[in-house]
Amino acid sequence: MPEDVCKAAGIKVRDQVEWRVEDGEIRGRVLKPREPKIIVHKPKLVRQDGQLVFDAPEVPGEAIAQAVREHREEQ
Repeated sequence: MPEDVCKAAGIKVRDQVEWRVEDGEIRGRVLKPREPKIIVHKPKLVRQDGQLVFDAPEVPGEAIAQAVREHREEQ
């Protein structure tokens, strides 16, 4: 892409650009980098048969589904 076009559009080296054709024109937008979504499900110590054991349950499906919904809304 020509340097003057990039400068006018505010596109910098390593920017990711989404391109689309709309009404016969080529349009692009710089994609903003996002922080990764982290789903935290804290493990805990529980007493089982008189002993402390480390209980690390799996991430519940609803937490994953909620993260997916939020990601789609951001698009």
